[in-house]
Amino acid sequence: TVVVGSKHGGHAIVSSSVSYRYLDKWSAPTTWLNEQYPVEGGDLIVPEEQALLLDISPPRLRLILVMGTLVFDRQDLALNASYIFVLGGTLEIGTSDDPFAHKAVITLHGDRYSSIELPHAGAKVLVVANAQSQQHGHGGHNMHDGPHGLTAKDKIGTLDIHGKPRRRVWVKVQPPGAKAGEFSFTVAEPVDFIRGERLVLTSPSEEVIVDSVSNDGLTITVSEALEFDHSSEIREIPAHGVHPADVVDMRCEVALISRNVIIQGDDSSASQFFGCHTMAMHGGHYRIENA
Repeated sequence: TVVVGSKHGGHAIVSSSVSYRYLDKWSAPTTWLNEQYPVEGGDLIVPEEQALLLDISPPRLRLILVMGTLVFDRQDLALNASYIFVLGGTLEIGTSDDPFAHKAVITLHGDRYSSIELPHAGAKVLVVANAQSQQHGHGGHNMHDGPHGLTAKDKIGTLDIHGKPRRRVWVKVQPPGAKAGEFSFTVAEPVDFIRGERLVLTSPSEEVIVDSVSNDGLTITVSEALEFDHSSEIREIPAHGVHPADVVDMRCEVALISRNVIIQGDDSSASQFFGCHTMAMHGGHYRIENA
């Protein structure tokens, strides 16, 4: 039973459908043993019984092992680490019912030649996996295992990342297309792109930055003149002999690259051809959208 009271008297009536959870704030010194915060280059373990609220951008860490719950607060945040391993716990950035609307950037650090690779996962990685109960027989699963070899005591690892929903992130460009030297073009369906966001036009590929979008969402203006022609055409093919008339859609497209939740490699990624990666293994639940 949860009782919500006021210092000046009275209690709130709480609907039975309301749920609560207690979260330890990262910023609170009482969250940490001996009030010692995680330090740069250190390791962090979120144990099974703890739910931790990331309400500040901490220093860069080496390993973050999540066996309990790590929740991003609803504010702009950055998290830097070499390895993030969600092992039977939960990493939450928004939910499907209440997506994350702020800016969250997870940067994974590592060196192609010197980083130590985790077994089955590698380096520069965000990985989610189930934590098994260690009751399996030697060399495999025992007869009491459930689906996928899980027992009742196994802990489900969950990666829940739900960024800000967008009206659409991929749309056709209306004929005649987007021409070299021009700053704007028209799309087939309304978009909600925002100034400063990155787009890519196809045929050929060209990356551009949004300057503005018309009130009806159909005309996109970019910050610099286009370098290439991007042709769009809907071609009608007349009937010929036994072949019926047809319509061929040859319009180029534009896609939104920017997201408010980003998982990225560090600055060495491009020069070393060694970017970050995410993965689910050993039955971990991997749910990522709009990121």
